[in-house]
Amino acid sequence: MGYKKISKDLKRKILKEVEETKEVTSVAKKYGVDPSSIFKWKKYGIEAKRREYTKEFRKQVVKEKVVKKLHVQECGAIYGVPGYLVRFWEDELVEEVKEEIRQSRFKKKQHERRFVHVTSHSGYWK
Repeated sequence: MGYKKISKDLKRKILKEVEETKEVTSVAKKYGVDPSSIFKWKKYGIEAKRREYTKEFRKQVVKEKVVKKLHVQECGAIYGVPGYLVRFWEDELVEEVKEEIRQSRFKKKQHERRFVHVTSHSGYWK
């Protein structure tokens, strides 16, 4: 069983009735709509604001969360995305991001190594 498609006009009508009566549950029952949907329409608006996020952006969000040890809600607030998306992206990309962090640290350490002292017999690394 799929979701019932509700027109924008009906959503506006439902929201107007909720504003007038202040009764979300009774209006939801009247129109056969879940009350949580009404709360979402009030909070996020009637228009479905689906955005496409690039993989680089998602990795940046997850990297920031991992490096700074942020909570999903904090990280979501910084980047303007819902916390549930941050959690989903973390599940999807955390291993890849951690590997990139390891690689960048390894490269950084290699560049920091330099040949310091040379004698007639040997040299050593600092």
